[in-house]
Amino acid sequence: MDYMGAYARPAYMQEGIKVVDVKSEFFPGQLFKFPQPDYPMKPIDNFKLATAHKTPCWMPNATIDFQSYYMSEFLEGFVIFPWGIDEEVVYKDEFGCQWKYIVSAGGAMLDPGGKAIVDDVTKWEKLVKFPEIKLNGSDFMEKTHDPDKVFRVDIFQGLTERLVGLMGGYTEAMLALAEEPEACADFFEAFTDWEIAQIDKLYEKYPINVIIYHDDWGTERDTFFSERTMEELVLEPTRRIVQHVKSKGAAFELHSCGAIGRFMKYILDVGIDILQIQSRANDIPQMKRDFGDKICFNIYDNSLASATPTESEIVTAARKIVDTFGESGGAYTHTFMVNPEYAWVLTNELYAYSREYYDYERKA
Repeated sequence: MDYMGAYARPAYMQEGIKVVDVKSEFFPGQLFKFPQPDYPMKPIDNFKLATAHKTPCWMPNATIDFQSYYMSEFLEGFVIFPWGIDEEVVYKDEFGCQWKYIVSAGGAMLDPGGKAIVDDVTKWEKLVKFPEIKLNGSDFMEKTHDPDKVFRVDIFQGLTERLVGLMGGYTEAMLALAEEPEACADFFEAFTDWEIAQIDKLYEKYPINVIIYHDDWGTERDTFFSERTMEELVLEPTRRIVQHVKSKGAAFELHSCGAIGRFMKYILDVGIDILQIQSRANDIPQMKRDFGDKICFNIYDNSLASATPTESEIVTAARKIVDTFGESGGAYTHTFMVNPEYAWVLTNELYAYSREYYDYERKA
């Protein structure tokens, strides 16, 4: 296109280029080196443009524009979720639910060998102990916080995920929703109160810009539960959490695995700002076309993460992300690669190409 080529793409570790060290989002202890972008504005201000569905200067890239943390890094006694390790580990979270990290999946699942905390949802008040919420004295604000970047915190298990964890699996939790809706509703209200208290505690010290909330609502075929269950049990407590986060001036991002397209009307209704969903299970480009003026998308493209692509293939992948999701903002992305040189090329192309794209859009 005639807008390409306006911004430089320096070669890997090119002499004379200012380089910054960035910690990996996905692989603990790994540092990447990236060329320092020639930002025309602060990344936080650019992100706010994108999430307001206004043309940003570039497509926000969480790898270099964000500071991303788990809630457990700021709260005493909360378990840090293992990520990017090369061995299976079994651990218990702060509620006592037992999990196993699966290397091949790159994530954790409930350990089949663990014992359910709640075997009868009507007795949840006697069986569930809500963890104390206390800041752990992290020196992040004094030593690491960069107010120019987007400060994002992941608070993990939402309503239905926590019910699944406590009851030891999806079968037990879905049966509870169907057979004991009143008890489930009572638990959801109590859990929502606890989540809101957790959010308030974090905001006593940390000026968070984005909160990611995990609540998986489906398999890759369909949702776990019906619209009726959503409307009668899940919708209103979810709305309370969403609106409380937004009252802090932060964006609310929902991570939800599965084919959840039929829940889009509820997602829009409660005011969720950003969606992080599976491309295997959802037609995200079509969702962007249908709802891109109402909601934003967190775009993961890890198709090249463990491959050995050519530079041309990396460049093509970067441009496809921008061309597919970039229109009028409403999207941000990541550099999901292990090889440092590949990560450099992808990050650089995402930045340069999206600046050219948005320069052109602004003039059009």
